[in-house]
Amino acid sequence: MEIDHRAIGVVYHPKREKYGNYVPTIMSERYDAFMFFDTTQALHPLHLPTGNEMPETYPFGV
Repeated sequence: MEIDHRAIGVVYHPKREKYGNYVPTIMSERYDAFMFFDTTQALHPLHLPTGNEMPETYPFGV
């Protein structure tokens, strides 16, 4: 079954939202798995390492 699916990475523009940000999709052909979360929580920011500059590998080197 084909459904309209919001494309990943599109820039929100109210006038084009209905026509430009959705693509026809057969979910089982596009993704290996699809997860739906009914409830979520906000994430807390990571603490930056001490020093004047952010490490090149941040946040992966933390």
